[in-house]
Amino acid sequence: MKDEKTLDEKLCELAAAHDNVVSRPELQAIKFSDQMIATQLARRRWQTLHAGVYLIGAAEPTWQQRCRAALKAAGEGAQLPGETGLAVLGVDGAKEGKVHVVVPTRMCPRIKGVVVHRTTVPDSGHRGGPMSMCSVPRLLIDFAAKASVARVEDAVESAISQGLTHETRIWRALAELSHRMPGVARLTRVMEERPEGKAARSKFETQLLRVVRRADLPTPVRNHDVYVDGKHYEIDLAYPEVLGAIEADSRRYHSTKTKKARDKARQDHLESVGYRFKRFTWRDVLGRPQWVVEEIRELLACANLQAEGAEMRKRAG
Repeated sequence: MKDEKTLDEKLCELAAAHDNVVSRPELQAIKFSDQMIATQLARRRWQTLHAGVYLIGAAEPTWQQRCRAALKAAGEGAQLPGETGLAVLGVDGAKEGKVHVVVPTRMCPRIKGVVVHRTTVPDSGHRGGPMSMCSVPRLLIDFAAKASVARVEDAVESAISQGLTHETRIWRALAELSHRMPGVARLTRVMEERPEGKAARSKFETQLLRVVRRADLPTPVRNHDVYVDGKHYEIDLAYPEVLGAIEADSRRYHSTKTKKARDKARQDHLESVGYRFKRFTWRDVLGRPQWVVEEIRELLACANLQAEGAEMRKRAG
């Protein structure tokens, strides 16, 4: 009885560490016999996901559990590539879908329902953690080979803002791989077009910047730091030279009375030192982008006139 309890405890620990997805070798390592495994399967307490890979429980496997199962079925050295890895990490732009794994060229597993890739360019920046996957820069390069520029932009900003990678690491990976991979050119373009400043904190900020770029307006500084009377503020998109400020008013960060009051106090403080503001919602950016462009042009024109007037008064004085 004591041995059975110990075995149950070991199984619980193994299941907890692997999201209830376990392999036959892992079970054998904690002294589960083939007969015991067969019994659990026959009683439908477990289910077979792939040959030698099991899900503990009778519920339908989640997408992330299917990713774990694919890795275990593919064998040592397998990693989650591209969009699959980015979706596991919760990066914007990446979607859950068919599970992909990448393996060294010496391996050739066939796994039902899983797309298996063999690579001749191994990822030296392998990312460890709960699930084995390529490094985030390599994930972005793989993703860029197939995704649209807009989705790649969303993924890059999300990965950087979440602290999953840094722009320096992305540039290093691009330099190392040069033109050996299809996604290098597109990701290079996305990185080159990133504005000065910090990473976007939301897809809304990225979409607003696209509207600015398409209209050939001057490129603003993103999430620009401003200090007034010892207080720190960030402006979503700023033109510091002319004290122009553009704010992306998403429901998530600007909808409640408390948040609106905070925004007003912040704006009043910045306007007291000369900043001029334009605020836009998702509805504005998606529904009437040309109006957004005209509003920003008006902001820049007024700010330029204000700056020129201040310069003339300075010279006259």
